[in-house]
Amino acid sequence: MATQMNKRIVALIAGTGTTLQSVIDAMGWETLGGQIVAVVSHERYSYGLLRAEQAQIPAFVHDVSDFRYSGEGEEGFNDGLIELVKPFEPDLIVLAGWQLPLSDSFFQAFPNQVVNLQVGLPGQFPTFDPYGSNPVSRAYEAFTAGQIRETHFSMQVLETSDGQGKTLGQIVVPIYDFDNLIDLEERMTRAQQELLVNTLRLVLREN
Repeated sequence: MATQMNKRIVALIAGTGTTLQSVIDAMGWETLGGQIVAVVSHERYSYGLLRAEQAQIPAFVHDVSDFRYSGEGEEGFNDGLIELVKPFEPDLIVLAGWQLPLSDSFFQAFPNQVVNLQVGLPGQFPTFDPYGSNPVSRAYEAFTAGQIRETHFSMQVLETSDGQGKTLGQIVVPIYDFDNLIDLEERMTRAQQELLVNTLRLVLREN
């Protein structure tokens, strides 16, 4: 087990890795209370992998299509992910943009260790979105349709594959009548980075 100020984090990511970068930056400031020891992406060309390599963090591609091609399917994908992550002995596994469903066996292997950055309030949207719906576009369309006046991010400790777990923190992201997609994207990016880093800082220091 890692020391109080040196907890071990494995980040599961997809996409550009901007949220991952905010955690890497916090590590550099030595205010986080932990360090990322490995980064895994299910997207082969995720820019977040390059961010990890630039920070000298071991980075891995874990592509479900490889397992489908070999006939092992999603079960083999999840079992392989467990075997990939386990040697790093993580205190926390942070889902930062990861979209593919995780199996119950994954949560059993890492009980109360999986922390998810979720768009919306708990239960408002699916925990895992394999189709990669853009959260900014989704929020903006709901706003223009009169369905919402603001959007949110939540942090949860996930306990099961269906997204059940304890809520650690939430942040409200206002949407204004004069916003365009770029305005909203910038505000949502700042909000999710703030929530992730601040929540991790508290969780890592408390445990």
